[in-house]
Amino acid sequence: TSISSLVANLKRTRPWAERAWQMMAQQQESMLLERLHSKTLMQWLVVAKDTVVRSVAESGVRSFWDSCFSGLQRVPWHDLVDSLQEQFFKGFCPKDLLEPLRRRVATKSYHHVTRQHWEQLLETYDHSITNILDVLLEEVLDEISSKIYRSVVQREDCRQSSASASTNGRSRTKRDSGSRTPRVPESPPK
Repeated sequence: TSISSLVANLKRTRPWAERAWQMMAQQQESMLLERLHSKTLMQWLVVAKDTVVRSVAESGVRSFWDSCFSGLQRVPWHDLVDSLQEQFFKGFCPKDLLEPLRRRVATKSYHHVTRQHWEQLLETYDHSITNILDVLLEEVLDEISSKIYRSVVQREDCRQSSASASTNGRSRTKRDSGSRTPRVPESPPK
């Protein structure tokens, strides 16, 4: 494709693109978007399961931790995700599926995964990555509407917290501008 054909195609799609943006801005057609999103996730799952079956045949699920994290009992969440994607999916895993996976294996801080939590997950699902994927997808599909548009309440909460943060940031900057030592941020409530 050339630049000129790209420009010509974009000119032809402009009216539809504008209508699509308006539809999303007004949070319309959520049922259509839910259906399309669900279909896309299910299509990804079919391909991912085939890839996982081939990967497991080559390396095995039980040896995954030892081959990727030899000698470690705890790893950062993102390292686990990178290794899972590389070893089993040969690509990416949708973020929608990573959220429920993280709830199942990450420590309370959500930043690390222990070998014990990983092994418990495998035991729960018969040492089958495909069973785990089925359960994760089922959970996502049960709450698919929350994946399309955030609720008005969530948006209001975000606006209020960002307004509060910017106000606090400005007042702190004015108050601390003459100070030589930086102010240590308050720790979040536990």
